[in-house]
Amino acid sequence: MAEPVQRSTDIEERSNALVFQPLSTWLAPILVRARISANATSLLGMAAGVAGALFYGINDAGPGLVLAGFALMCLWHVLDGADGQVARLTNTQSPLGKLIDGICDYVVFTAAYVALALRIEQTWPGYGWPLVAVSGLFHAVQAGAYEAQRQMFDYWGLGKQSARIGAPSQESRAASRWLVLIRIYEWVQLKVTAITPAYLARLEQVIGTPAKDNPASQAYCHFFAASVRSWGVMCANYRTYGLFLACLVQRPALYFLVEIAVLGPLHLWLVARQARLNRAFASGQTV
Repeated sequence: MAEPVQRSTDIEERSNALVFQPLSTWLAPILVRARISANATSLLGMAAGVAGALFYGINDAGPGLVLAGFALMCLWHVLDGADGQVARLTNTQSPLGKLIDGICDYVVFTAAYVALALRIEQTWPGYGWPLVAVSGLFHAVQAGAYEAQRQMFDYWGLGKQSARIGAPSQESRAASRWLVLIRIYEWVQLKVTAITPAYLARLEQVIGTPAKDNPASQAYCHFFAASVRSWGVMCANYRTYGLFLACLVQRPALYFLVEIAVLGPLHLWLVARQARLNRAFASGQTV
């Protein structure tokens, strides 16, 4: 059975649901008719995001340049949402596509972080690169954890096979050389969350074959929807807004300080809470 084209509204971040996702849904069929693949869509989005990052990196960029950078970053979000829809419309979902999508996200933010590090170094010589490096590490950990929670919901709650973490590769033999990178990416995701092999094994026992009409999957959705939505604070959208505001007020270092001092502790709290929720669901406390 073909998977739903659009993401689940149960866990979608608000600006995605109201703005980016409708635009992605409008754009995806156009891309399909133009024979632009899902992976090509990811790369187009990456190019737009990197271009936006370059605008942010211009010293003393005025409001016009900052707005141009923000517009390009928003275009990246639209294309980033469209690539998955293109994959589902054309039935070309794959672990490699998921890896490319994740890499493109990191490339966009790496470009933005490098551009701003160069700016910060001019004001705080010797502090810009360490600040951005630590922030980038925090970002990678937090973004991986957020995506892992979404994938868990999509697979165990909705039965989307392409979202399964650790799923056997369905790719051609030529693409299988990427399998090691895919597994490393998923291993990192699991290490920065409360998802353990024992918990996954327990879900196999409790849920069996996940599907939207499986009562156990429905119980999973009911139990975890709110917590997955709360993980949305770690999504790329809020980082895009934060970058825009920090550049608009000419204080790029402020963004990285918030990443470390605010989102860092918040991530630890979310992981601890998720661990408690996972134990509760695994033990049958689904009410």
